[in-house]
Amino acid sequence: MRTWAWISVVFTMGCSLVIGPEPGVVSGQPCDDAGGCVTGFRCVAGTCQAADAGTAGGSAGGSAGGMTSGGGSAGGLGGGVGGGALMGGGSAGGTADAGATECTQATERSDCPRESVCVAGRCSLGCRTTADCITTGGVTQTCCGPGSACGPSTPGALGVCFTPRWFLRSITAAQSPPGRVDPAMTFDSDRGVVVLYSGQAGTDRLNDLWEYDGGTAWVNRANPRPGTGLRYSSMAYDASRRLAVVYGGANDSAGASNFLTQPFHWNGATWANPSIESGQLGQGPGRRIQFPFFYDSTRSRVILMYGTGGEYMSGSVCSSSTGNCSDVWALTANGWFEISVVNPTVRPAETLHASVVHDSKRDRYVLWRPASASSVETWLFDPSSRTWATLSGTQVSSDRQKALLVYDPRRERTLLIGGSTWAEAPRVPEVWALRSDGADWSKEDPANRGSGVDPPPLVLPSVVYDSKRGRVVLFGGSLGGANLSRQTWVYGGP
Repeated sequence: MRTWAWISVVFTMGCSLVIGPEPGVVSGQPCDDAGGCVTGFRCVAGTCQAADAGTAGGSAGGSAGGMTSGGGSAGGLGGGVGGGALMGGGSAGGTADAGATECTQATERSDCPRESVCVAGRCSLGCRTTADCITTGGVTQTCCGPGSACGPSTPGALGVCFTPRWFLRSITAAQSPPGRVDPAMTFDSDRGVVVLYSGQAGTDRLNDLWEYDGGTAWVNRANPRPGTGLRYSSMAYDASRRLAVVYGGANDSAGASNFLTQPFHWNGATWANPSIESGQLGQGPGRRIQFPFFYDSTRSRVILMYGTGGEYMSGSVCSSSTGNCSDVWALTANGWFEISVVNPTVRPAETLHASVVHDSKRDRYVLWRPASASSVETWLFDPSSRTWATLSGTQVSSDRQKALLVYDPRRERTLLIGGSTWAEAPRVPEVWALRSDGADWSKEDPANRGSGVDPPPLVLPSVVYDSKRGRVVLFGGSLGGANLSRQTWVYGGP
């Protein structure tokens, strides 16, 4: 049995175990530990047996939907056994013995007897199969593994189940984008597809557009953006306007005319170039490459910050020697506006290869940056007070740059993936997690790490969070030199 210590948040979802069997069902039906029994029964020694009240309901004081010290309704988080982990609430009844045992929430399961989980300081027996769960209010309850809890699940989605594991998607070369580094990529939450645009392959600046719905093939939209191909551009999905926004990038390494200084919109069918959002000198961030670009769901706006190649116009913060920037911009349907920092002396230094996401749970922007070969930093920006603060807890291991952040709203955590060494050597795509309610980065241990079926060391792939399926999607990157990857990997479930 393996447990995952990075799960500690507790949800209460109002689900419960069935105390008695369904009328007319006779016990003794053959079964196995994976299931096979109807609601109200559980598999015991190869046959279905009626669940007793002690196992199903927990202590007498246990509420069906609330949290109790006796473990009646768990709402808690238990690491799924057998390679899975459960994130999300659920009700799981506790036995009298388990409920009487105190435990430490931080250790999840280690203080509790086998097949029980730590909920509100007490050990509680979790579900064993989905047969232990019920359907409430039209929401199907799912058990993610022996000893875990029941929780909501919807068809085609992972629901509350999360496996800390990489999966290589079986996609043929003919049904995959060509290999490239640093493509612009985002997730269209309205259509449920990953959108990929541009990137670099050798000396080529690509101008193709692909979409991926989570299956076994990408779709080439055969609809290039007007103009030339780009490298180092960025893309974000504006959910309020239901369109993907591409900005920045260049078709050559130098020269102002080679930079894309106007945003382009992709609505799923056509490209558009609204003039009101023109990023010309004095009207926006200007020319910019290798910059974070993400959506602030609280304020319905796209955010651009940092990067390099700034125009050094009045009000922006870009180094006149390196071109690296430390400014913050917002983009809405009304155009660009710069977000002034209240205390500009307390902010991350101008940075190339910073990565930023919006932690919607805490309403903050999480920025990770490589400070040097031996130092990395995490900063938090409060968009309400417009102030920066450093994260004082445990940091990601150093000698790392070009790492990527994604935010997982289902599990309320920021994930950092991959990066290269300071000397530009590829790194194995390690995964680090920062919970919304925590102050420390913790390294995750994917179930198949080192098995040969996890991603190879990569430089400059792209990652996005697929909110429909509850998983991270990784594509592309360099395996070293001109050897480019065209593999599609997902983290969290097949």
